[in-house]
Amino acid sequence: MSDDTDDLALLQRYAESGCEEAFATLVARHIHYVYSIARRECASAHQADEVTQAAFIILARKAGRLPSNTILSGWLFRTVRYVASNARRAEQRRRLHEEEVAHMSAHQSQEETIWEQVAPLLNDGLADLSHADRDAITLRFFEKKSHAEIAAALRTNEAAARKRLSRALDRLRAFLARRGVVIPAAALTAALTSHAVEAAPLALISGVTAAAMNAGSSTSALVTTTLQIMTWSKLKIAGATAMVLLFAGGASVVLMSPGSKDGPLSRTLPDGSTFTLAQMEMASRVNFRYPEPKEGGKQLSSSMSLVSVDASETFFVGTTHEGGRGKIDIGRVQVESDEGSVFDGIFSGGTLIVSEGRFQAWRLYAFPRRGSNLTLRFFYPDRDGRWANAAEMTVPNPAPGPYEQWTPNALPMTQTNGDLVVTLVEFDAGGAQRKHKERVSRMWNGLPGTHCAFTLQQTGKKTAPWIARSLQISDATGNQWKQNDFVSWPGDEAEPRLHTSMVGALWASESAWDLRVEVTRTNDFLPEELITLSDIPVPQPDEMLALRDTHLVNGVDLEVAAIAGAKAELAEPHKWFRNEGKMNLAVTMHGERGDKRISLVSVRDDQGRPVPFEDRPSTYGRREWVFGFQSQPDARSLNFTVAVHESRFVEFRAKPQQVEH
Repeated sequence: MSDDTDDLALLQRYAESGCEEAFATLVARHIHYVYSIARRECASAHQADEVTQAAFIILARKAGRLPSNTILSGWLFRTVRYVASNARRAEQRRRLHEEEVAHMSAHQSQEETIWEQVAPLLNDGLADLSHADRDAITLRFFEKKSHAEIAAALRTNEAAARKRLSRALDRLRAFLARRGVVIPAAALTAALTSHAVEAAPLALISGVTAAAMNAGSSTSALVTTTLQIMTWSKLKIAGATAMVLLFAGGASVVLMSPGSKDGPLSRTLPDGSTFTLAQMEMASRVNFRYPEPKEGGKQLSSSMSLVSVDASETFFVGTTHEGGRGKIDIGRVQVESDEGSVFDGIFSGGTLIVSEGRFQAWRLYAFPRRGSNLTLRFFYPDRDGRWANAAEMTVPNPAPGPYEQWTPNALPMTQTNGDLVVTLVEFDAGGAQRKHKERVSRMWNGLPGTHCAFTLQQTGKKTAPWIARSLQISDATGNQWKQNDFVSWPGDEAEPRLHTSMVGALWASESAWDLRVEVTRTNDFLPEELITLSDIPVPQPDEMLALRDTHLVNGVDLEVAAIAGAKAELAEPHKWFRNEGKMNLAVTMHGERGDKRISLVSVRDDQGRPVPFEDRPSTYGRREWVFGFQSQPDARSLNFTVAVHESRFVEFRAKPQQVEH
């Protein structure tokens, strides 16, 4: 059989016909990689053998159900981690921390010394990365793929693949540095190239294929338990109304069938309606379809898709709300673990209006993961605009540990990026979000949040002209998200400080949090970073004018897509970023952007008058941007000055001080 046959094609051939040759080819292709991961996870070679066998047995059982865009090396990495974690838990009380390699001679090479430091931390470091970053590293160093092959596998161009790999290595180096292993990029690359794949024993190679097809011996219990854990990580809960979840690969699973509405996951609300927790899913993407009553013999349905940010796994929750008088509108969900940690972020999702009521999908990008169970509380606004508890339901935690505990650094803490010096001087959680409430929805005013304060210094500047634009937060349990709903403002202290505030208080039980802060300039732009978009017509309130002008600015193709009146809708994808009640300018960056973003510098009308505008903080990495503004009624055209410039990033690991709400 040809060695260049696609992994998923081989897997499909095995799933459809039981072709042992196809599966044996897959084993031969990936066993050294899988064994290397298992060996780093396990205290003994014997246990690594069992974990390796279990991983391929699971692959055989799931052969026909993997999505078509699966990177098999990435899937195998996650599966080995599941298996190894379960094996460690089974012998947790008698596990010993043994050295993974024998002591080398006093004259061992520097590269071998570096690998001795890296190897015990490598699996944890890879698990700490996003799926896309981890896939880039596994493709390059474990599968020995070229940059062109990596680009094809990741469905991008070669330049973007190189950038992805470079950033992934930087993030892996940062992970190692936080654990005391500081090595140059070139040394890490050399170590991974030489040592990342360790040859599996010959006896194991010959036995794995047979074991995968005849799962037996001591490995079978490990496989069974691990499959249960993997199934739980894609949790599906039965409820009261027929609902189908479509996975990214296209396979459908019936989650609910008609039944009693008095079950533990349904609640009758004060207005007589029935609120049901329909389903939960840990995934990077889900597609929901709600079957409607048959019409003319045809089954109709409504559908929507939700995706996570940066392809990371997110906790998706689906609820149905049917019947009643329609007086209760669920608009908020809170998550609490059984050990008392609570998170109350803005869990946006989507809503389907259906014949029986509505289906809502919630994207829970962060939640406490150290407990066994989670309580989900759903709220609605009462007549006075205050949040009232509609229902609460307890479900198993879809991502249980065990997890390590990070060690925080003391404040103040200083990081540098070029000539910019940023110091984190305040970090607190739990206080009500009342400052700058004009930038935060009224319904979120007063909810607990998280606040940071920084000082910024730049060489040659009396006041550093920078502002915080985005914030990525992560913890040791796998939570990682880019916080959209936050504001940033300069303080009025004697020593100028830059403040940020977000809805959602980071919980006290987590020992430390990583903050990745994006800052950008507010002025002092270089000429090549600026462009003036002249004589853009002012639209009528209900008018959307398609412009579609493209300009090359600072190495980026900038498309001026459209301008819309205050009552007009924008076309997708810009419609989701529209500023309500304002005129909107929609722009898009095309091609490789690196760390560049767009800022609106100034707006003037045809009479030379300045026009107020909004340039809100937003998620780093977005291609689409929408700026809100409001011109004078007699203005006929507008001139926009836009900057395309590079962001800078600084990272901190700290624990917030808890303050009373």
